Amino acid sequence: MNLQVPTLFVSLACSVLSAGTPVQNEKAAVEIARPALIAKFGKGYVAQFEPYRAVDKGNVWIVFGTLPSRRVRGGTPEARIAYADGKVLQVSHGR
Repeated sequence: MNLQVPTLFVSLACSVLSAGTPVQNEKAAVEIARPALIAKFGKGYVAQFEPYRAVDKGNVWIVFGTLPSRRVRGGTPEARIAYADGKVLQVSHGR
């Protein structure tokens, strides 16, 4: 019997465990958002937009990736994280 736990499940579980306390800094917001971004877009696609940054907009952190070049048009994967408890509120793709 194979008892290996998929990496995605472990990542999501870690995200849930960190929920419930205020997200104090950019690094924490990015770490919470990453598993949700990977779940929606896939690990390879999310990796194309490293490094990820987060901006504190009061009660929400907006996490977004970096475009590979200034000449590239389009957006990056984005997530909105609740400041108060670290819950992932939305996962989308920016323009």
